[in-house]
Amino acid sequence: MNIVFHILKMLIIRVLYNFIGVLLFNFIFILGALFNKKMRIGLKERLRVLKKTRIFLSNAEKKKEIILIHSSSLGEWEQAVPIIEKIKSYTDSYLFVATFFSPSGLKAQKQNVADFITILPFDGYFSMNIFFKILRPSIVIISKYDVWPNFLFHSKKIGAKVYLCSAEMADNSLRHKGLMQPINSILYKDIDAIFCVSDSHRNNIRKIYKAQTLYSFGDARYDRILSKSESIKGLKIFDNDNFTLIAASVWKNDCEILLPALVKLAGDFPDIQFIIVPHEMSSTLFSFITHSLENAKITVDFYSAFSKTGNYCNARVAIIDTVGVLAQIYAHTQLAYVGGSFGKGVHNVLESAAYAQPVLYGPRYKNSYEAEQLVKLGGAFTIKSSNDLYYKIRVLLTNKDFFTEAANISYQFLKESRGASNRIFEYLDKVHHFKKKGK
Repeated sequence: MNIVFHILKMLIIRVLYNFIGVLLFNFIFILGALFNKKMRIGLKERLRVLKKTRIFLSNAEKKKEIILIHSSSLGEWEQAVPIIEKIKSYTDSYLFVATFFSPSGLKAQKQNVADFITILPFDGYFSMNIFFKILRPSIVIISKYDVWPNFLFHSKKIGAKVYLCSAEMADNSLRHKGLMQPINSILYKDIDAIFCVSDSHRNNIRKIYKAQTLYSFGDARYDRILSKSESIKGLKIFDNDNFTLIAASVWKNDCEILLPALVKLAGDFPDIQFIIVPHEMSSTLFSFITHSLENAKITVDFYSAFSKTGNYCNARVAIIDTVGVLAQIYAHTQLAYVGGSFGKGVHNVLESAAYAQPVLYGPRYKNSYEAEQLVKLGGAFTIKSSNDLYYKIRVLLTNKDFFTEAANISYQFLKESRGASNRIFEYLDKVHHFKKKGK
């Protein structure tokens, strides 16, 4: 009787999802594309994804199997890259296809990690059915959390093994609570194994995933960030070695807290210099930052202006109005403020840790496991106001031992957390028996 009830429940959920959920989502997305450029690009890419996939396969090596790696966007892709690199270094029996929900992920083409990169089709029953019948991957890797019902269903229908890597599910996540718990319990049954970033996330995922193949392997993104920091060529903004504070991935609500503190610090410490990197290239935000600082008699220059002529920044504050250079800039800074935590949640705090920097952010950081851990360990500090930020930075700047201890904690946390990509690769090798190169 329980089996019959379970099957009926599963059928009802799938029918409701396909006839109401998918249609409603697609309608909202298409409507949004009329007003949002990013959604418009995503829609155009989805209209030609099947054609592009067929063209790729017609020119691909027929003897090689396909590993499909799906990520929501570039951030999640970074977690998958070290796993792909491990597999590619060991075997040449596979082609790697990367799909993204967000069109920003298509920028990963520049990395030359995957053999083919495309947007993910809408999660309709028929569109996913055609996509997987064309592609026929033998292994499917989902990075972090972007799980779609028809994506999973048709992955299993063609016989692929499905893995969720660097999986996260915070205590406050709705995915393991209320009505979503039984729905996700059905959805996650199509996943063959889940590799979690920590024990706490594994315990939450256990509420919706009852299979024994649930592991705490760590976050492969740590491997990626450390690898990049060890090989990346730093980008120097100022032509000196003065102490530099970077405010990374900031929004307007961050700047409202940050800028008054920055003005005070500039007066107290004549040699300190600042780099501000907005999360999005917004002319409105650029103007807000510029006017706030210039009214306080602090000089400002834009990266696009001084870099065009091959010069360094001669102002007190450099505003980075170019995307894709943040990781390189961190190599020449000493202290970081990371934005987002006065909005939906803090952004990436690991890049600063890779360069042994103490890091500060606002009150909303529970979306990030590493942000929580760094606060507990003493490598990061949370702030509630502009005055709070000013005093905490002042303490760090005037107490060298305290600063050094926080910097070391930050770096050691990242260093000791590496190794997830090795553990994931070893698991996959045991299941799939990868053929070693040359054999």
